[in-house]
Amino acid sequence: MSGLTPDEAPGFAAPGDAEAALLRRRAARLAERRNGSEQVDEIELLTFKVGAERFALPVSALRGVVAVDRHTRVPGAAPELLGVIYVRGEIVPLVDLGHIVGSPLRASGPGQALLCRAPSQLALGVDEILGIVHQPSRELRPAELGVASSLVEALLPDNTALLRLDALLAVPALLSSAPR
Repeated sequence: MSGLTPDEAPGFAAPGDAEAALLRRRAARLAERRNGSEQVDEIELLTFKVGAERFALPVSALRGVVAVDRHTRVPGAAPELLGVIYVRGEIVPLVDLGHIVGSPLRASGPGQALLCRAPSQLALGVDEILGIVHQPSRELRPAELGVASSLVEALLPDNTALLRLDALLAVPALLSSAPR
């Protein structure tokens, strides 16, 4: 430094002032914790229905939701693959999420599709979007053993099943249908 004292140098405070400011910030943070306003670890989830069951996926795993007015069937495709849909200039495989989780979709087919983020550009057919919830992670509880237990990461307080997208995308029939 060029021989300027902290009081003369622009943008610098005397050591006593910096320490006092640091202590004030620390005291304010400690007071916030005592008042119960400490930050809660939450995850943002999209909740939806497939058949009679309620499910959720992290919003961060999805790139959007689209209405499914129609889809094109693919001859000889696995039962998990309903067909393909055209979304924003792309042909995207439409997966029957009900078939995978054991809760059949309505007879009329999916009303909406959840678009997964890369690397697997898939659309997961669902019956109804329920909404977005901000769920404190401490309120999640372990999934019960069942048919789709390998696909369920946890249960929300209202028994909505939080799905493991990585496990869904690893279903063998879907691996061959996802574009590379």
